Amino acid sequence: MKMTPGIRKFALTAHVSTSVGLLGSIAAFFVLALSGLNDQETQAIRAAYLGMGLLAKFIIVPLAFASIATGVIQSLGTPWGLFRHYWVVAKLVLTVFATTILLIKLKLIGYAASLASAAILPRAELRVVGMELAVHAAGGLLVLLVPMVLSVYKPRGLTPFGMRQQQPQRALSERPRPALPRTSRSPGVSSDGTITFTLRRMQIVAFAATVLVLHVFVLHVMKTGLAGH
Repeated sequence: MKMTPGIRKFALTAHVSTSVGLLGSIAAFFVLALSGLNDQETQAIRAAYLGMGLLAKFIIVPLAFASIATGVIQSLGTPWGLFRHYWVVAKLVLTVFATTILLIKLKLIGYAASLASAAILPRAELRVVGMELAVHAAGGLLVLLVPMVLSVYKPRGLTPFGMRQQQPQRALSERPRPALPRTSRSPGVSSDGTITFTLRRMQIVAFAATVLVLHVFVLHVMKTGLAGH
């Protein structure tokens, strides 16, 4: 997938914005969790847990899916690729892992919000739930800090897929290949047909992954909307 410089900068800006926004929203969630655990005022505790529920459903989850989608799109438009380097794969795996844990914990977050909205505040039960949410929020911050560090330092290391892809490229650059007559080439097939096929296969996989992420996000929004009614 080739991108113009303008589109590449736009994709990079979108990915950085959503990733930083995701990290910041999880930090805000963590602060609210600590506030719910340490505050003694009933109204402050209610506000903290209700705010955590809104923050998770309508800010953190959309930003998590947007970060994954923009990361996949942006990586395909750069020489780094999506599966060529370990640090790019690690970023994708860690972000998907954190998003999966978040989706699993949405039920617990909603349960905490329902406890906080009860007429008589169940402080003991709410504290147990709040402690678990605070621990997961702190863990999420640590997990998502790793992709940001990887993006800055970009440690070396090719995956087996990247090494296989680099070998024909090196061979082509080191050994000149005679040009074939135009009549002997099949229509739409370049002299480096193997590389073209590999890149197309990567694009198909990345597109399918993006569609799957967007599909799960749409289902989440629909489920949230139905639950609200």
